[in-house]
Amino acid sequence: MKLPSKKQIVIGTLLSLLCVAGLAWGQLFSRDFSGELKESPLGQTLFEVFASISESYVDIVNEERVLEQAIIGMVDSLEDPFSHYASADLALKEHQDLAGSYGGVGVVLIGRDPSNESVAEIVQVYKDSPAAKAGLLRGDIIYQIDDEDVLNLDADSIAIKLRGDSGTPISLAVRRHGQSQLLKISLVRQPISVLSIETKMIDASIGYIRIYNFYNYNVYEQFKEALDEMVAQQASTLIIDVRDNGGGLINQGVLIANELLKQKEIAFQRTRGITQRIARADNTAIDIPIIVLVNRNSASTAELLAAALKENNRVVIVGETTFGKGVGQTVLPLTNRGQITQVSFEWLTPTKRNIHNLGVAPDIYVRDSNIPHILKIEGKAAEPNTIIDIYASSRYVGRAIVQEDGTYRFIEIAYSKKQPESQESLIDLKGDAILKVALELAGKEPMHASGQ
Repeated sequence: MKLPSKKQIVIGTLLSLLCVAGLAWGQLFSRDFSGELKESPLGQTLFEVFASISESYVDIVNEERVLEQAIIGMVDSLEDPFSHYASADLALKEHQDLAGSYGGVGVVLIGRDPSNESVAEIVQVYKDSPAAKAGLLRGDIIYQIDDEDVLNLDADSIAIKLRGDSGTPISLAVRRHGQSQLLKISLVRQPISVLSIETKMIDASIGYIRIYNFYNYNVYEQFKEALDEMVAQQASTLIIDVRDNGGGLINQGVLIANELLKQKEIAFQRTRGITQRIARADNTAIDIPIIVLVNRNSASTAELLAAALKENNRVVIVGETTFGKGVGQTVLPLTNRGQITQVSFEWLTPTKRNIHNLGVAPDIYVRDSNIPHILKIEGKAAEPNTIIDIYASSRYVGRAIVQEDGTYRFIEIAYSKKQPESQESLIDLKGDAILKVALELAGKEPMHASGQ
């Protein structure tokens, strides 16, 4: 997998949402920005350009789109990958994610093309969801939705198209690894509950909890339920896996840290030179050895949790140095039902260290070889239905079929080992190098076992 996308990491940051939709602008800001904009030469120029385009451009323009692009340009001028504007549709998706439920098909997507976060691969299929019942698998790449080509759309845009009212039909065309023809699948949207946690008992003594992300208000509750289940089954060691976890709500990570630490600092924040505590653990904590698994894609709240546990000598961390995102954002709802998310603070580890652009180093380094590479080829050929064989480094990797318009496309996502297609087989006890080291470590003493 490539480094987490901006959107993956942007969602991994909030201590809490800045809920200001019902407040007047005068209550929000101490300055009269509307007045200053009218008095500023550049502000007046902005109005002049908009008026000129609206009234004099050769074709009729979509004025709302022009204004929205101006908003996007303002945020982009910050040159900050963690600050962004979300349209009303995207803001609604993010609110649904936070609430933990929506109408859809039950898949999680990642955009594999690093240039524009397109080439949406299915990386999680919810059990008993419409997607699972229709036969969609991990690794499928979405090419079309309701006969519309979506291959070059970013993963968020595709996710929005997949959602809708329960009971409404939707059709997909996906490419499955090793197959040249697209697979057509029809589904009916149903209510979906976001699943952020996966659990499994390994060898009847090791509890495994995977946290996919922290981006909904139910993550802590799901984790607590999983933790109680592990304890009830008398797990002697706990493995917490936050690999490929792009982050989420900071308070969810803090609540989980509080379950595992006793009377220890969890995190601090710094805003314009002022440092203050985010949270300190209370007087209760589970007393069991813990191993945390991380990789280069573990970011934001996943790093906060790993750092809090590591700096309090509570865990052994196995894997790679994490992504390194030590800033947090707040969200401002806008009049058009969109929102802007902007960096507003740095979060610090228990020792008040900023890990931004540095990451959290593991105690035991193990390279995660399970991060894929993408091969994307597009072109034009003269004859429809022509079969084009694709070779990379003199090795045959697949074939593309020329479409009626003369175009062809080939997408291949290459993993170092065969990927499990079902959610039930996600834990690879033999081929997962990081997990293998963790399991070997789980049988050794001493480990950081105390929650003190």
